[in-house]
Amino acid sequence: MIKTMLATEYPTRYVAFKYPKTLILQKNIQYFGGFEYAIYYYPVKNKTYPHLTDGLYAEMVSYQGKKYLVDITLTLPNEKRSSLDIVSFLMIMKQLYKCLKQK
Repeated sequence: MIKTMLATEYPTRYVAFKYPKTLILQKNIQYFGGFEYAIYYYPVKNKTYPHLTDGLYAEMVSYQGKKYLVDITLTLPNEKRSSLDIVSFLMIMKQLYKCLKQK
């Protein structure tokens, strides 16, 4: 189970960096482009390069106030530091807004 936390502080990513392994949901939703609705950050120390932190970073941000962008980046904590980027555009549904506003 993933821990969840509501935030009023913006940008939401700074809250996610303070509370890793917690899904951060923004309580004060705005409808401008690039607004961060939700962030999840799971850091992992790189065994080969201990001064680097790799892991998973996922965000859901507003896209022109009508859609949202889901961006998930996974960087493997090894010598090659291989990464996987997944980006997809989706229509925002009323249920999503209701869910975020209720939390």
